[in-house]
Amino acid sequence: MEDNNERFDIYRKKPGDDQFNKINEVPAVGFSNEINEYDYLDVLEPNTKGYVYYKINQVDFDGQSSETPTRVVYFGGTGIGEVGLYPNPTNGDITVSGLKLDVPGASYKYLIFDIGGRMVQSGRFEDSGTINVRELESGSYLINVVDENGDEEFGLPFIKLRQ
Repeated sequence: MEDNNERFDIYRKKPGDDQFNKINEVPAVGFSNEINEYDYLDVLEPNTKGYVYYKINQVDFDGQSSETPTRVVYFGGTGIGEVGLYPNPTNGDITVSGLKLDVPGASYKYLIFDIGGRMVQSGRFEDSGTINVRELESGSYLINVVDENGDEEFGLPFIKLRQ
């Protein structure tokens, strides 16, 4: 349901930035008795490494606004190695490559978030980096992978297609 919803302002703070910068504006439906979904995929420069922070400001037609909590994603530069995700887009399984699952004691968990920041799936990598995402709705997602100690974390965006 929406009442008086004009738009969503998307803000990002990249490594080296001293403040959040508005990167896009997503128009809203405005008034609706139905649940509406919105998405935006941020395409960073290929060599972006480090923590990237995001927040969304929902703005009403009357100027009132509310801000989401800040979300953080870590890109590259981890001790995990060169990581990747394939196939992307997918309609079945995805594989996170570059995890050192053959190293004794190495253990990773993952969290998958939809574009609204809601966690929709979680689990652990055992002996492969493959995850079944067949049950997810089509749309844009972010998978956050963290080692068991919480020392290393990175995020990878992916797109789930209809089956």
